[in-house]
Amino acid sequence: NPDYRLTVDAGTTNEIARFRSTDNDALISIQDNTDAVYIGLDASLDVMSLGFSNSVGVSSNVNISTGGQVGIGTNKAGDGVSLDIHTPTNKNAIIVREDTDNSITHNMYVDSSDNGVMVMYANGQSSKIQLNTAGDTFLNGGNVGIGTSTPNRPLTVRNNSGNSSIGIDSYGTNAN
Repeated sequence: NPDYRLTVDAGTTNEIARFRSTDNDALISIQDNTDAVYIGLDASLDVMSLGFSNSVGVSSNVNISTGGQVGIGTNKAGDGVSLDIHTPTNKNAIIVREDTDNSITHNMYVDSSDNGVMVMYANGQSSKIQLNTAGDTFLNGGNVGIGTSTPNRPLTVRNNSGNSSIGIDSYGTNAN
């Protein structure tokens, strides 16, 4: 009793079907009347490729290496990292949203000068923390603690003995 045009009931067999190609690449497509998606294997790159391009292993697809590394925007999944994202400048690379109101809580991107930027937002989308490798960096969300998890001033620094202290190096001279 098939449920669809093609229904395969393999019983207790785990591998239900196998598709083979006689060269180094193989792919399967799923298509409707406007688009197609592809899942394929590129043996020369050692990646499984998933996306809208029928050229397997291209950077416009998501590529997963045999070691489990994922590449987005690159065909070199892996290269020693678990997740490798390549993005053009001024494009968000990673956005984390809070699911009750879809507001952004974290954003990582490359700015127009090819510098890395990470921004964290408070509820309501106001920037509270920004780390910029070559621009303005700020903490605007409350007190900051170094050596303590309970700062009671805009900046609280504690050394190992529990005393507040800070060292400022100004052109080679130290002041506490």
